[in-house]
Amino acid sequence: MSKFKSKKLRYSILIVFLCAVIVGLGLSGCAKPKIDQIDINMETPETSFQYSDYGKSVTSSDNFFYYVPNNLTIENIEQNEDGFTKHLASLSGLKDKVIENKVKSIIEDSILEVQSLLKPETIAPYRGIRTLLEDSTSIWNKEISTYVAFNNNNILSVSIRGSGNFNYSEMSWMSVLRTVNIDLNTGKHIPLSALFVDGFDYKKAINDAILDELGKQNAIDEVHEDYFYNPLTLVKPFDTISENQPFLLNDYTLTILFDERDDHFASNFSPVEISINLSEFEGQLAIGDRYMDKNSSLYLDEKEKRMLVSWSRQGEVDHGVINGTITNGDYTITTYFGTSKMKVRAQALADDLLGWVKSESLASEGSFIEIYISTREIGPYTQLSSQIYKESTGEYEIVQSNELYNDMGELINLEDLFVDASMVNDIIRDNIKEQCDLYDQYEFSEVNKNYEEMTFFLYNSALEVVIPTKDNNDFYLMIPYDAFDVYNWVMFQE
Repeated sequence: MSKFKSKKLRYSILIVFLCAVIVGLGLSGCAKPKIDQIDINMETPETSFQYSDYGKSVTSSDNFFYYVPNNLTIENIEQNEDGFTKHLASLSGLKDKVIENKVKSIIEDSILEVQSLLKPETIAPYRGIRTLLEDSTSIWNKEISTYVAFNNNNILSVSIRGSGNFNYSEMSWMSVLRTVNIDLNTGKHIPLSALFVDGFDYKKAINDAILDELGKQNAIDEVHEDYFYNPLTLVKPFDTISENQPFLLNDYTLTILFDERDDHFASNFSPVEISINLSEFEGQLAIGDRYMDKNSSLYLDEKEKRMLVSWSRQGEVDHGVINGTITNGDYTITTYFGTSKMKVRAQALADDLLGWVKSESLASEGSFIEIYISTREIGPYTQLSSQIYKESTGEYEIVQSNELYNDMGELINLEDLFVDASMVNDIIRDNIKEQCDLYDQYEFSEVNKNYEEMTFFLYNSALEVVIPTKDNNDFYLMIPYDAFDVYNWVMFQE
C-alpha cells in the first residue's frame, strides 16, 4: 500500500471517488469492400433519410470491451445570429472531404430545422402549442446547442437541441431536439437496427427496457429511489417504438427520443428522453465492428487510439456502509462492489481495514476516519481500490491503494500490462517531466525521487499515475493509452 498525504477537502475526495466508482465502470486508406450489405432505406414520419448500406455482418460482440475513437477534430463555435445564441460543434479530419462536407450538411440541416421550430410563424404542431401561440408571439432567450455524444468506431452521434421562452403564463419554456447518427464511411444515416447484432430483436429489448423505466418512475407507492425528478406521465399506454425511432448513442447509454411528433407522454412542450444503459444489450451490440475496417483509416491523423468501455453488465452494485465510534472520533467504511469478481479479496480487505480502524485512537475530539473500497471491471481486468481519509487535529491524511487482477485472479503489475515493458518507465517519466515543465507547482526532480512509490489506475481512456511528494501535494497524471502505442498493451492484442 502506498501512503501519502494531501490537504484536499474531504468532499472533493468523496466526489472523485464516487465518480470513479459510478463510471466504473480506422487505420490506412484502401477501398472498403461492402460485405453482407445492410439494405435499409426507411422513411421517418416527416422526411426520407438515406440510410447507409455499408456495414459488415456482425453476429456476436462477446469480446467487445473497447472503443476506437474517431480521429476527428471537434471545434466549439459560439454564434449570435437571427436572434439565437448558438453553441455549435464544427468537425474536420476526414480524408474524404466530400463525405466530410456531407456530414456537415446533415448537421447544418438539422440546426436549421430546430431553428424553424422555435419561430412562432413556422413552429410545428407541438402537443397543442399552436393553440397558445399567435404568429406575433414573442419567443426569447432562444438557444441552439450541438453536442457530440458518440465519436467512436466510425460512428458519429450528435444532438441538436433548441430552447426558448414564450409569453404564456402556465408554461413559458419549450425545447426541441433532433439527433443525427452518421456512418463516417459514407456520410449516411445509421438506423437503430444497425447498432445490434444480426437477427437480434432490438425493438423488443428496447420496449422492455422502456417499460421497466416507466414502471420504476411510476411506482404505485412512491417514486423509485433512483429518480430525483418528476416521473413521466403517459397520456396513452406505451406499446412499442417505431422501426426508425429517433435515438442518440452515448459511450455508456442509448437514449430513445420521443419528440413533438409523439403523443405518448404529457411532457408539455419538451421532448421525452429515456436513456438505457448499454449493459442491457451486452453481447448484442454491433457498434464495435459494424462500420469498422481495421485495414483502413478514414482520418488524416492515422494514429490509432483506444478507450475501454465500462458499461459491461456487472450485476447490482453491492453497496454497504459501516459506522462506528473510536477514541476521540467516528469512522465510516463504504464499499461499492460493482462486480462479483474478486469479491472475496475485496471483502477480506474491508475486514482488515475494519479491524485496523477499530484499534485507532485519534488525537483530538471531533476527528474522523472515512474508508472507501470499490471493485469494478475495466477492460479485461478487475480493479480493487481503497482510500483512507483521516482528519485529526486539523490535518488531513490520505492513504490509497490499487490492485489490478486478471480473469484468473492473478495480481497484475504495471509491467504485466505491456507486451514489451522495456520503455514504459521512460515514457511515464517523459510525460511527468513534460507536465512539470508546463506547471511550476511541481519540480521534476522531487517527483522523480518518489517514482518507486507510484500507484497506477486504469481509466477508460488513460493510465493514471499518482506519486507522493514531500510537500503533501500528490502528483497526479493521466497518460493516454496511445502514448505507449496501443499495440503494446496486452489488453489490446487481437
